[in-house]
Amino acid sequence: MPYDAATCASTLAALGGVQYVLPGRSATISLVSASDGLPRQVTLVAVQAPANWLVRGVLLLDGVAGILVVLAAAWLVWTRPGAMSWGFFLYLIWFNPGLTYVFYAFLQQWPPALLAQYAAACLAQAAGLAGLLLFVLRVPTNQIDPAWRSFEHALPLIAVVFAVGLLASL
Repeated sequence: MPYDAATCASTLAALGGVQYVLPGRSATISLVSASDGLPRQVTLVAVQAPANWLVRGVLLLDGVAGILVVLAAAWLVWTRPGAMSWGFFLYLIWFNPGLTYVFYAFLQQWPPALLAQYAAACLAQAAGLAGLLLFVLRVPTNQIDPAWRSFEHALPLIAVVFAVGLLASL
C-alpha cells in the first residue's frame, strides 16, 4: 500500500490518541448503518473551540505550573545530585502538568515525525516510570533498604519491559 500523508494523518488524528487537532483538519470515517447495512462516509472537520478568559487563565496557570515543576526537579538534581533526585527528575520531565497537546497537533502535519515522537515518548515514559520507582525506593534519605537492592538493580530491565510494552501499543 503506498504511503499517503493525508490518510495517515487522518488515521493518526482519529485513532492515534491525539487529544486535539489543528482547526481545518478533516478525517473521513467509513461507517456501516446498523439498520440498512449500507456503508456511509462521514467527514469531520475540526473547528476552533471557544475560549473565554477563564479557560485562557487556566491554560496559562497550567503552563506556568509545568515550567515550575520541571525547574524544581532540576534544582533538586543540581543541589542534591544522586539516584533519588535523578529518578524524581526523570519522572517529572515526562509527567509534568504542562501542555503538550498543541505540540502533537502541530506534528500531525508530518505523520512520520508524529510517529517518531510517539516512539520517543514511549521511551521517555518508560524512563519516567523507572525513575519514579527509583525515587520511591530511596526517599527520604537517598539510601536503599538492603532488602530492595536487587529490585533497584533490576530497574533498567524493568524500564526495558515498560518501553517494549509502550512501544507495542503504537
